[in-house]
Amino acid sequence: MLGRKPETILTDQSASIACAIADVFPETCHRLCAWKIYQNATENLSYAFHPSWQFVSVFSLCLNDYEEEEEWLMAWNTMLEKYNLQAESEEMFKRANNVSQQLLKDLLGIKRKWSLVALQSKANAQGKL
Repeated sequence: MLGRKPETILTDQSASIACAIADVFPETCHRLCAWKIYQNATENLSYAFHPSWQFVSVFSLCLNDYEEEEEWLMAWNTMLEKYNLQAESEEMFKRANNVSQQLLKDLLGIKRKWSLVALQSKANAQGKL
C-alpha cells in the first residue's frame, strides 16, 4: 500500500473484523461485500429464493441498482411485502426461522455499509461524485 491507508475495505459481516478495521484504520470506510450478503441471504432466505426466481432479481436489484435512497427504500419495503418477509408476517413465522427474520432487520439497519445508495450519499457528501 506504499505507506498509504486504504480508503475503503470490503469484508463479510464479521464483528471482529469490523472492530479490527476501526482500531487499525479508524478513517477507513468499512463496507460489506454485496456478494457475501447475497450468499448469506441465499442460505437464510432459501424459502424465498427457491419458489420464486423473481425474488432473486428483486433482491439483486436492491443490492446493486438503486441510486436514490427513497427509491431504494420503497423497493426494499415492496420486496418485503410482496414475498411476505416483513417481521410481523404470520406466514413468515411459519416458513422461516428467527435467523432469516433477523438477517433482514440487520441488513436494513446496516444499509450504510453495503447499499449503493449509502455509498453514493457518502461520495456526494465528500465531493467525490
